[in-house]
Amino acid sequence: MSSSHHQHSLSPLPKPVHAALSDSLLTTLSESWEILFKCLHTPLHEISSLYHHWSATCELACTPLLTSSQKVLTPASTTAPHTLNEVQDRIFQNSPHAVAIALDTKIAVPTLAAAHFLHVASQDRRERLEIYEKLGGAVAGAKTQRITEIERAQVMEDLRLAVYAAFLAAWIQAIGAMKPGEEKLVEGWRDTMAWSEHVAELVGGHRGGTNVMADERVAKEIQRVYPHLKRTVERAVRWDAHIPTLSASLEYLKYAGAKQLPTQFVTAMMDYWEGQGFELKNPKDARRGSHSHHYDWEKLDKASRIELEDVQARM
Repeated sequence: MSSSHHQHSLSPLPKPVHAALSDSLLTTLSESWEILFKCLHTPLHEISSLYHHWSATCELACTPLLTSSQKVLTPASTTAPHTLNEVQDRIFQNSPHAVAIALDTKIAVPTLAAAHFLHVASQDRRERLEIYEKLGGAVAGAKTQRITEIERAQVMEDLRLAVYAAFLAAWIQAIGAMKPGEEKLVEGWRDTMAWSEHVAELVGGHRGGTNVMADERVAKEIQRVYPHLKRTVERAVRWDAHIPTLSASLEYLKYAGAKQLPTQFVTAMMDYWEGQGFELKNPKDARRGSHSHHYDWEKLDKASRIELEDVQARM
């Protein structure tokens, strides 16, 4: 696929959602590449073969990024250094599409935004190297791992489905950020970096602005792949791999459908500091969307004060 083809594919749809989704999927794939290449020391030609295998599976079939990546990973010569190894990690072109989407729509798009922030961080390489010298490789560098062949097979399958899960999360966020009717543009994304056939079929038919996670078929798919994503993130954290979109997708899937969030504590603290009020859990006392309740958090009865002082004394 030539550079001119890429320009032609993207030109009809320079939409913020499409651009943010493309950046997100590409970044997720790059995270899998780092795990394979820098943590597991997988040769580039083997990664190319692995991505070819992934593109033949149901979940990641007809994903242009996987097809094009094989050309980037395959050396042009067996004697000269691989061009990919000579490429610097600094991204020159960057646009804050994901952040603009979140601000404009008030939709959580953490997978899309995480890709943007990684691209921003990549730009000032000199500053990164200065920080690296201060922190040392203990924090900033992906570490080489030694695993058995049995473990390797499990790692590879987990990684494949983790990439798919992050693609799924990114598409869910993209559809949610669209206006009703804009979902009709999705079919025009074929052959672009944002396209992934199975994900598009699963998510792309939903009306723009809807939360696709509420769809039963999508929910079952998330339940199926979530353990693979979680295990991949756990390993990557131990290995100090850079996984902004994979980890953001894991957290998104956790909190997007959570019954209780730590924002309960945030709301109480904001009521203490700013008197913004809060809703009550008891449906008999609470009106949906009402912040009419307020509490004097400075007020403690005698029994509560004695109990607090007793706890503090034991600490």
